[in-house]
Amino acid sequence: MNRMDKPTFLGPVTEREQLGWQRRSVRVLAGLLERAQREGLPVVGWSVAHAGTGMVARCFAHDTARRRADFEAWCAALGASVWPERTSGSTTHLHAVAKPYQDVAYVAVVADLFEDREEAE
Repeated sequence: MNRMDKPTFLGPVTEREQLGWQRRSVRVLAGLLERAQREGLPVVGWSVAHAGTGMVARCFAHDTARRRADFEAWCAALGASVWPERTSGSTTHLHAVAKPYQDVAYVAVVADLFEDREEAE
């Protein structure tokens, strides 16, 4: 049984409710994309949560410095709280969470920075 199958005092969360949350998130995402275009924010990949109103912006720029800059740009734009960096092997994980954007959807911003093999040698 996953969290969404557990009954609440109003009964279990239905697929209709979950789809409603996703639709609200998509409306917020459309606004974020318009803002990104207007303000020149970098292109990132987006995911919409399957439950609740939430999204993830994933920075994919090829260059590590650019990927970090994209992460920082979106964090600044969203007023996101940046978590401490976490390194595992040769990968540094960046993560930040913004309070509900437009009072609707939580937005996480993430990026994985891979050690440049040339710099490591």
